[in-house]
Amino acid sequence: MKKYIYYSKFDSKQEPQGKLEAINLEDAILLASHYKEMSKEDFLNVFEVKEYEREKTNNNNRSSR
Repeated sequence: MKKYIYYSKFDSKQEPQGKLEAINLEDAILLASHYKEMSKEDFLNVFEVKEYEREKTNNNNRSSR
């Protein structure tokens, strides 16, 4: 399963309002709308759902002591 986040369409920073795991994007939308107790259509008017991509940090650049 893949990880997804949802955030307000009106938030320019796209800060996650929630995270979930789903088989695909359509399933993620259905689950998130259920969590928010909204119809799919109403949910999509307010929220955007996308696959969660964790920012990777490079720990190899630390200086050794």
